[in-house]
Parts: sequence; structure tokens; C-alpha cells
Amino acid sequence: MFKKASSDSNDDRLSRHDDLWGWYVFGDVCARLISADNYVLQSTVELGVVAMQTSIERDHRGEIVIATATGDVVSVVRP
Repeated sequence: MFKKASSDSNDDRLSRHDDLWGWYVFGDVCARLISADNYVLQSTVELGVVAMQTSIERDHRGEIVIATATGDVVSVVRP
């Protein structure tokens, strides 16, 4: 699940995504999917859908953020 990133520290995002440590997070532009792959566990999970993704990074708090071609910046949130 994703939502627009904000600078508000009181939102419902985790401060770090330690549960994704060792996972390769990547986007499939054609399918609009954001996924994570772990070679050791031989597992791939879908994290959500983001249209027109251009970059996947970590912000200054270690949270995963995704930039889009429309200028939006979204972050991964836990349900």
C-alpha cells in the first residue's frame, strides 16, 4: 500500500523498513508493480502498484519512497 509522502512525523508510516533488509526492491514500469525479491529465501512479494514510477529510494529516516513521472512522491505504508 502506498500514500503520498509527507514531512509530518506523526503519520502512520514505519520509521524504518527493517523487515525488508536483504530484499531487492524494484519496480516494473509496464505492470506498474513495486516488488521485493530475496535471493536467499527465493521469494518475491508484491508491495503495491504505482503508475509511472521513476525512482525508488530511501529518505533520511530510512523509509522507502517512490518518485513518479507526474512529480508525486509516495511512500510504502503498512496496512
